[in-house]
Amino acid sequence: MASVILIVVYTIAPKKKVFHQIYASFVGVDSCHYDFGKITKTGETIEHQFVFTNNSKEILFISDVIAGCSCVTTDFTKNVFAQEQTAAVRVKYSPSNKKGTFRKSILVLLNDGKYYLQVSIQGFIL
Repeated sequence: MASVILIVVYTIAPKKKVFHQIYASFVGVDSCHYDFGKITKTGETIEHQFVFTNNSKEILFISDVIAGCSCVTTDFTKNVFAQEQTAAVRVKYSPSNKKGTFRKSILVLLNDGKYYLQVSIQGFIL
């Protein structure tokens, strides 16, 4: 008589990250929106830097920056910023010979998504 052994393996999935639960109204932003105005050189990348000031007593860090389009790339401060310190997000837009009006939103996640901010860029490509 043959015996059958059944082995059951359970895995515990890691906790999911909490994403943008609370708008970070306690973070000052030099400007939530930047308008490039009229752009004549369509083949060149244009950029703007958004600067954030921590107006809270909590230590903050930028954990991720999400742009909704492959034409937008970002680079951001990787260090923590305590009360009254600043951090920055550099946003680069590549028009790739497009014409007309563009508007792009960028979501900035702080402290592994516990807080979030939203900034945007726009312009008109001639």
